[in-house]
Amino acid sequence: MKVDAILLAGAKNHGALRECSTLEYEALIEVNGVPMIDYVVEAARSAVSVERIIVVGPEEWLKPHLKDRVDYVVEGTDQIIENLSKAIEVLGKEKKVLIITSDIPMISSAAIDRFVAQCEDREVDFYYPIISKEANLQRFPGTQRTYARLREGTYTGGNIFVLNPVVIDQAEDFMNKLVTWRKKPLKLSQLFGVKFICKFVLGRLTITELEQRLKKITGCSAATLVCESPEIGFDIDKPSDLDLIEKFMGQAN
Repeated sequence: MKVDAILLAGAKNHGALRECSTLEYEALIEVNGVPMIDYVVEAARSAVSVERIIVVGPEEWLKPHLKDRVDYVVEGTDQIIENLSKAIEVLGKEKKVLIITSDIPMISSAAIDRFVAQCEDREVDFYYPIISKEANLQRFPGTQRTYARLREGTYTGGNIFVLNPVVIDQAEDFMNKLVTWRKKPLKLSQLFGVKFICKFVLGRLTITELEQRLKKITGCSAATLVCESPEIGFDIDKPSDLDLIEKFMGQAN
């Protein structure tokens, strides 16, 4: 399967990373002297499953910096769904798109290709990767991630997704609420239902039940794929993440 890639680089540097850098956008913060976005661009460029690449972010800085390494640069906003819509408007809706956040500098072309290959096994509208806690800690010992306990195991989420762009308007309201309320359980219960949330909290929810609930709410089919590429889940949210990333990169060289 071939996909176009949307790289999200519009997040403002208003959080904990402000301690590390005063740059306006998180994507521009340097890791070992290189802006984070560069690592993600290089991985996407080298992936055989990726055709066109569009970056959504600060156009004034990105265009002269990235030059011909990407196909398009579009001015971003602070709204994820709006940024996706702007990118899809440029790319069209003829093929599925790969969405990648710009804060996962350990990502590789091999990890991208493995995930896209996994997506070929099922025909759905949305593909989301999860990584087991064991695989994550084996690859990145000492890291602190947010984990969810499902009946099949304990997992953390990835930061790349595959989406059928045809359904983005259909699921826009749900996706906006999910992003806005992702750290507010009481609000989330309004989307998924209290019984569903309780089952999740108790670790009794299965991957299949999660997929079925998402389809009932949005009308869009979804696949949650267990992925053995921990680098797609290692995002930089805080100064300690940045320190660990630089440490692991140094060990790899």
